[in-house]
Amino acid sequence: MIITKALNYHKQLNKSQKDFLATKRLSSTQSIRRWLGFMAQINKHDSLVDEAIAQCITLFWVIGVLTVVGVLLIYLTEEALWAILSLVSLLALIPVYSAKNQLQSKDLNSYLQLFFFPLLEMLMVKAGQQAKLSATVDFRIPQADIEPKTGKVRGRLLRLRRITYLTAQVKLQDGAVLTIGVAAAVKNFTWTKRSYSGKIKHKSKLKTTTQLVLKIKFPKTKYKLIKKGNFYIDAKSDSEYYIVKSKAKAKSVNESDFVLPINVPFQAMEKIYQLFEDLKPEDNPKATPATDHPQNARRTNEVEDEFDDFLLPTVWMGSYFDNYDHSSFDYEATGWHVDESDEVGVFDS
Repeated sequence: MIITKALNYHKQLNKSQKDFLATKRLSSTQSIRRWLGFMAQINKHDSLVDEAIAQCITLFWVIGVLTVVGVLLIYLTEEALWAILSLVSLLALIPVYSAKNQLQSKDLNSYLQLFFFPLLEMLMVKAGQQAKLSATVDFRIPQADIEPKTGKVRGRLLRLRRITYLTAQVKLQDGAVLTIGVAAAVKNFTWTKRSYSGKIKHKSKLKTTTQLVLKIKFPKTKYKLIKKGNFYIDAKSDSEYYIVKSKAKAKSVNESDFVLPINVPFQAMEKIYQLFEDLKPEDNPKATPATDHPQNARRTNEVEDEFDDFLLPTVWMGSYFDNYDHSSFDYEATGWHVDESDEVGVFDS
């Protein structure tokens, strides 16, 4: 049975993975290889949990139908056998209900399976398996795991929940620095409405607004800006980098587990890269190979591990994000833990 399989698989996880499932949040800097190794088992566990919860719901329906049929047969036949079978069916609900609650406490948001894990696989190709990824993830389920803020909007009761699913930064193989953030505001409206016949109806609506902010810093020693951005892509520059920011927003209604499609950041990256072309050596005569100047080589290594703008909980402060971007994210659970060494980290049991 898939329920037993899911519960047993949880026992095989190491302590760090169990701690992550208990809080559903993690902040660390590790190589992409270690991120993938850590999340691969979590991803498999979450898939088993989803299947097990679905099986529990099916068993609830089956046992419920058998109980109702047993009660009807008791009334029609007046035989004690059907009463015993009905009682056994009701008792069978207890372990199923207990298993369902235990599984739901470990169930993660679908952003792990449908967004973060595919993103890690893409970064494995674009940045390399040893590239350091500094990320904060939050895979809590908003409706179940986050206490809402309540209020009144036009006579309707509003329960608002905010969550930042992901903030991450990594240096790609071409020298560009990628920063990505995904956050959502989940609004649950409930109200009563009186019909023309005088009946009172209770209504509800769930609205989810998801925002993606993507920033890429292109080194001026390797890239040349050939096009200007548009309303959705803002390009600026400093002495060393072209800094390009792109924003996207998605809205959904009555989708309790809405996930921003993973192709949205991929397409945004593709459009951003179309603004640039590789800088030819003759266009940059001052550039010299790092091997000719050891001092330059040391500087390159320093840049690879620089996350100075991301050590504070308010990760977007001090960058080229405006006040709207900053206020659109929930920073209460955001913090950066930078680990320069790969030898011992949060992923070790």
